[in-house]
Amino acid sequence: MVALLLSFPFLGYLPHPTLLLTLLVCLALAFWAWQRVIGKRRPRLETVDFMVLLLAMAFILAGALVRIGWKEAFLQGITRSLLLFIYFPAVDFFRCSVWRKRGAFALQISGGIAAFLGILQYFQGKALLGWVDLTRFSDIGGRVTGGFGNPNVFSVYLLLVLPISLVFLFQEKSTLMLRSSSLICLTFELLCLVLTWSRGAWLGAIFSLFLFLLLFSRFTRKCLLWGSPLLLSLPFFLPHNIINRFQSIGDLRESSIQYRLGVWKGVG
Repeated sequence: MVALLLSFPFLGYLPHPTLLLTLLVCLALAFWAWQRVIGKRRPRLETVDFMVLLLAMAFILAGALVRIGWKEAFLQGITRSLLLFIYFPAVDFFRCSVWRKRGAFALQISGGIAAFLGILQYFQGKALLGWVDLTRFSDIGGRVTGGFGNPNVFSVYLLLVLPISLVFLFQEKSTLMLRSSSLICLTFELLCLVLTWSRGAWLGAIFSLFLFLLLFSRFTRKCLLWGSPLLLSLPFFLPHNIINRFQSIGDLRESSIQYRLGVWKGVG
């Protein structure tokens, strides 16, 4: 599981990422099953766990069977169903406090490295312009995709790993080395999140950071209180392209919003 958590954001850089992911899942499943054969761990799964997984598999297989080219679609459904089986070792893995901490640390490190590679992608001029409305945002220089091939998916991944770095940074039991690595990863993740130019992710990051600082501890609430004036003054110091991108949120004339509205009307 640790190897899977470490390698996940980098599979997109390699050929056949789905095949590699499936192989890693199969290895994790084999190791998990072997531990039960030798009696090292006892299964603690409940009936609801099996029902949820079986229902999800049924939906995937049913969706595959009704597509054009059913043979290929059926194989895709089998692959996706197999990937869902990671649910079993994942639940068992994160129930153990020691492995939960190791898994969280692996997610933080892989997230920090993925964010650093995304930053390099931007400053090397390899960010993609295909995701940009050049009539309005020609000055942002493209959007970083990392190993995901899509800036919006990459931004969602960064949103998921951000809280892990925050917890390690503000947790009382964290060592100085752990805090330092968390601060570095958090800095990379926030900067890379900006360079995805995903406005939804920006709003999600602002909201999640606010909730985290408000609820985590007394110290974080003090940080929120004393840091509020600084945050409120940020619009006066941010670059124009970031301000322009942020102000376009909710603008019905913007191409991505028009596209989403068209999809919504088309399926409505």
